[in-house]
Amino acid sequence: MDGNLLANQRIADDTFSRLGNLTELSLVRNSLLAPPLNLPAQHLQRLYLQENAIGHVPRGALDGMRRLQRLDLSSNNLTSLPRGLFRDLDSLSQLLLRGNPWHCGCNLLWLRDWLRARGSVNVRGLMCQKLQDPRVMTTLSVLLGIDLAEEGGRGMGEGGVCVVKSPPFSVAASQALREKELGNEAYKKKDFETALKHYEAALQADPTNMSYLSNQAAVFFEKGDFARCRELCEKAIEVGRENREDYRQIAKAYARIGNSYYKQELYKEAVQSYNKSLTEHRMPEVLKKCQQAEKILKEQEKQAYINPEVALEEKNKGNEAFQKVSLSDEALSVSLHLCLLGLGSWKSPVHSGYSYSISPHPTLSLSVVKGYTRKASALEAMKDFTKAMEFYQKALELDSNSKEAAEGLQRCAMSQAVHTDTPEDVKRRAMSDPEVQQIMSDPAMRIILEQMQKDPQALSDHLKNPVIAQKIQKLIDVGLIAIR
Repeated sequence: MDGNLLANQRIADDTFSRLGNLTELSLVRNSLLAPPLNLPAQHLQRLYLQENAIGHVPRGALDGMRRLQRLDLSSNNLTSLPRGLFRDLDSLSQLLLRGNPWHCGCNLLWLRDWLRARGSVNVRGLMCQKLQDPRVMTTLSVLLGIDLAEEGGRGMGEGGVCVVKSPPFSVAASQALREKELGNEAYKKKDFETALKHYEAALQADPTNMSYLSNQAAVFFEKGDFARCRELCEKAIEVGRENREDYRQIAKAYARIGNSYYKQELYKEAVQSYNKSLTEHRMPEVLKKCQQAEKILKEQEKQAYINPEVALEEKNKGNEAFQKVSLSDEALSVSLHLCLLGLGSWKSPVHSGYSYSISPHPTLSLSVVKGYTRKASALEAMKDFTKAMEFYQKALELDSNSKEAAEGLQRCAMSQAVHTDTPEDVKRRAMSDPEVQQIMSDPAMRIILEQMQKDPQALSDHLKNPVIAQKIQKLIDVGLIAIR
């Protein structure tokens, strides 16, 4: 339900209460001022509420969520959280709070104590806005008589005012960030060797940060060393999971693996990596790339069926098998037509060099009937109903009880009586018939058709010639000309 601009007043109180089996709920990039009421608590494991306008969370909003493992409240307007909000979150392992204007004081002291008691919760982004400015810290130190830069985390000033200090930032982490910035500058200048040196130095200073491995992977991606890029991404994911890194960083690493496969036109592997990325975090650009790879993969699978080398190999096998058996011409012709029709090649049974003349034979009467009906089916599919009716009629002459022939004859008669095709369709279908092409390319027939158009009475004279009458009947059958 991400990105729908949902507001609290537009969500009914019982919208989620009936979803008792829901394990994951994502309401990212909406317009919520507070979490929706009556969230499903029994089975919920992941709750994403980042990038809204949440300014407060009611005390009982998370009650009963004993299976909740991941809670993301990043990028909202939260300054504090009510005491006891997390009292039922026994399974919580990751708490994301970055991008909020936290006011650190006694109002959040309960959260510090709760996190210390739990010990296993990975918290990201709990930075105190009020104490980030060193001028504010100096002012508070003078007014309260407390050294806020001193270890200890809490001081008590006049009037019982309590202040909680942000956790100190290690020297090694600061050095790693400086090295990363230098690496980024070199990367932008395409100075990849220098960038790698700085990223490696950053990793040595802070080996628990997966982003430095991801940066190195990006360099190798640009250099075209995709195998090394994937190796570093896999290592970055491993480090990230060990240190409970933000799932979005894990998703980016998987996406880069997918991009490397995409560059090498290994689309099946690319789709697998993209899907892993989307499982961690659904990013629109990764979804689009995954869909593109899936489309190409389907086209490749489709083209794999059309293989001239395999076709030639199968043809040779057929020739060998043909030499080992002895069948009559009629049986072979019928079998060939059945194969062609099974492949959906309607024209092949009619116009190919394998066209045959079926002759009655006592031992092959059933095969001959089938041959007639199959050829008639091909002609019917080509909408040459007159010829189709002719072959259905021949099949009935051999087997008057043939249901297939009788029904086919009836269909053709009805189709011939009702023409719903447009003139363009009729012309296109007719001109695909080699016999019609030959008739229309005959200069004599063209003159005759022009005479018929100018003088309809000339038709009776031309019909006296059986050859011309047969050709005119053919043009009438395919719908190119009509006699009124």
